[in-house]
Amino acid sequence: MTFKSTNYPFTIGLFGIGLDTYWPQFEGLERRLTGYLQQVAQGLERPGVRVVNLGLVDRPERAAAAA
Repeated sequence: MTFKSTNYPFTIGLFGIGLDTYWPQFEGLERRLTGYLQQVAQGLERPGVRVVNLGLVDRPERAAAAA
């Protein structure tokens, strides 16, 4: 399957990986990782590039949704 966008010649898919059972164990970890992911997404943004940030994939349901 080929994806083509007339507005963006390049599309980058981005996601972070974690395990949801860690979030309650380590205060602020999920928020911190989400922030890092956003920083990476912003660093990839430039004219002609679309960044699709799928967020943190931290359990099977989110992996399936991201796919």
